[in-house]
Amino acid sequence: GDLVCIQRHLWENDIVRSPGRPLPQHWSSATSCTWGPEGMPPNLPVDSVFDFVIGSDILYFASQITPLLSTLSTRMKPGGRALLAVCVRNRALYESFLLGISQVALTLVNEEAIAIDDLDLVHAASNVSETRHAQELRLVHLTKS
Repeated sequence: GDLVCIQRHLWENDIVRSPGRPLPQHWSSATSCTWGPEGMPPNLPVDSVFDFVIGSDILYFASQITPLLSTLSTRMKPGGRALLAVCVRNRALYESFLLGISQVALTLVNEEAIAIDDLDLVHAASNVSETRHAQELRLVHLTKS
């Protein structure tokens, strides 16, 4: 059967940078994080590409649009698909993300609202800063030519 392996990856790692410029720092790279018995997930190899990419709760700031789209385009095989659950906190930011899709050789197949269940409503009403400003959830389906 197929093997599934979780690997960690920062979108910013797929953006072209000047020679000698270091990779970005991120909380997921912190040595103080507590990991399970398997330890920290391995980094994604530079040349890894996939038939299918899944992402959720992936868009917070305008500065993330370019690296996110770059990673999707870089990591999807030709003919590959991506399914993204996007928590829309700012409609203009989400619209900018949608506009950028065609600029990285990806095609928007479909995007639609996702119903929010009772547990999500409780979480969204909490003081968790990442979710309390959520306006809606959207399911985005992409392909790569």
